[in-house]
Amino acid sequence: MPISRVAYRYAKPLFDLAQEKGQLEQVYEDMKLISNVCKENKILRVALKNPVIRGFKKRAVLQQLFAEKVQPFTLNLLMLMADKNRANVLFDISKAFAELYDIAQNIQQVLVTSATTLDEATLAALQTKLSNELGKRVVLTAKENPDLIGGLIVQIGNTQIDLSIKNSLQRLTYQFVQS
Repeated sequence: MPISRVAYRYAKPLFDLAQEKGQLEQVYEDMKLISNVCKENKILRVALKNPVIRGFKKRAVLQQLFAEKVQPFTLNLLMLMADKNRANVLFDISKAFAELYDIAQNIQQVLVTSATTLDEATLAALQTKLSNELGKRVVLTAKENPDLIGGLIVQIGNTQIDLSIKNSLQRLTYQFVQS
């Protein structure tokens, strides 16, 4: 799902401020923490998106969860979001910040899905090859999907390269049906 414009409107000033203060790495870690907490805690996500729950209650929850764990201006952003009834976009803001960070650091996130677990040597070789091809530092995330039968799917941003046996069989079936 695409990240909303509202998320970028909050993430960009936070990114610029963190860069200006020389705390980009720390705030990036804050955003990863927020993203992980939101991802793992469905009750929190539902509470933040619930319009019936008042902003001051969301503020208290965010204060309790993150006050001792994040940078002061990250916490200020969380409090501002709660006050302005924008806590529902907290997860999207953390993703938008991560995207801005990756662009600034010349990092490309790549998802590799394979039928079986890939060994470290294969992942390292694939990472090196992709880094050379893309001209960026590649961060690989590996996922397993036995339905692929064999081969792999490489997803780079919005581009997907499907080299799976399942896809090859589907294309062959389609060609037979068409002829």
